[in-house]
Amino acid sequence: MSMLFQNLARSLAVNDEMSAPHLRAAPSPPRPILDLVQLARRSRGDRVLEMELLGQFDRQAGLAGARLRAAADVEAALFAARMLAATARIAGAFAVAAACDGYVASLAATVAERDRTLALDRLEGEIALARGAISDLLAQEGR
Repeated sequence: MSMLFQNLARSLAVNDEMSAPHLRAAPSPPRPILDLVQLARRSRGDRVLEMELLGQFDRQAGLAGARLRAAADVEAALFAARMLAATARIAGAFAVAAACDGYVASLAATVAERDRTLALDRLEGEIALARGAISDLLAQEGR
């Protein structure tokens, strides 16, 4: 019986090794544009506060895109991106926060201007998605 168990265990280990690369390559499920569960935790279930937080993030995100494009220097761009990232995390817009972090990293590193522009383009795309989702939620709430 012990020999049977060892053979079975060995067989399972070989199968796991053979299938592991396939499992690692599988894409992760898409994340929601807004993590409403996180937002509800932050607001302690207060729906009015949730809508206020989303509205505040929406306004700041709208201004941030223009500020980032027009930033006179790296310090101004860093400040705007970091502030937006903090607000995005509060609102549950984690893809925006991650794009902000990527843009900040591109500003801090010595990367080509093209790469910085791509990071900013990605950030603007995430902002647009989040603002669209917020607009839909606020419309559902009658705001």
